[in-house]
Amino acid sequence: RKALRIKNKKSHRQAVRLRVFQFVNKLKNHGFEEITYWVLKRDVPKAYSLDWSDTAGWIYAFATSDSLKDIGMTTNLLRSRLDSYSCGKRHYVCQRIKQHLEDDRKLIIYGTRRGGSAGYELEKEELELINKLHPVWNTHVIH
Repeated sequence: RKALRIKNKKSHRQAVRLRVFQFVNKLKNHGFEEITYWVLKRDVPKAYSLDWSDTAGWIYAFATSDSLKDIGMTTNLLRSRLDSYSCGKRHYVCQRIKQHLEDDRKLIIYGTRRGGSAGYELEKEELELINKLHPVWNTHVIH
């Protein structure tokens, strides 16, 4: 029995690693790169680092190691959009981010630059990605 449990644990770990690999590849295939991750600072969600070259126009995603949570877009700087989650202006997502962090779940921020794109182009691409990748927090989007 012990050998079977060890084998099952190993198989489960391998399956999880495969799902994570496939999930990250889906994001990378759409031009996303890992930017930073969320942390709690004084009980407020903040980006751990602001160490990236920022331009106006982004499509971004929040994800755990194996699940896509949210896809969004901004015609402004990504730093400004992330700060809006920290200030509670985007309350429902801010609460979800905070809950993940309180549960000790790492929440990674991915992004792909779309500088020079008009707002309607970003919105169209955002909706296409939501429909294709099915992030769990984007339930308010009409498909």
